[in-house]
Amino acid sequence: MYKIFLTFLTTIMLTANVSQRSIVPVQAVIDHIENKKGKIYLGVYSSSEDYMDTEKAIVKKIVSVEKQQSVTIDLGDLPPGKYAVVVFLDTNNNGVLDTNVFGIPKEKYGFSGTIKPMFRAPNFEEAAVSISETKKTIAVRLN
Repeated sequence: MYKIFLTFLTTIMLTANVSQRSIVPVQAVIDHIENKKGKIYLGVYSSSEDYMDTEKAIVKKIVSVEKQQSVTIDLGDLPPGKYAVVVFLDTNNNGVLDTNVFGIPKEKYGFSGTIKPMFRAPNFEEAAVSISETKKTIAVRLN
């Protein structure tokens, strides 16, 4: 009976240890704020099916900024994988990304990833970056 209990206890401890290693603390660094004042709206997505649907973002953050060049935002603990981050700077505090009559944003916005299409938002694969136990920071440059 004692051996069965020890085996059970060891299994639980090993399982807990594995699950602790399978998540990492992740941060997003948003730069090119250009000393503007307002709120950064940020969404993190883990799949192309949910991408750009604010209700399906796995992390949502709203962070006030005032006369800063950049800000670092804690995204919490996430399992290693591919994630896309979408950000905009709401300078008039109305909670939406304002656009002109042609749909072109009037406020600063940005996406993770290195591919920046000229006339459209990047899709999930273009915006996705890999997070691992060694890479824990996602960079987003506002345009």
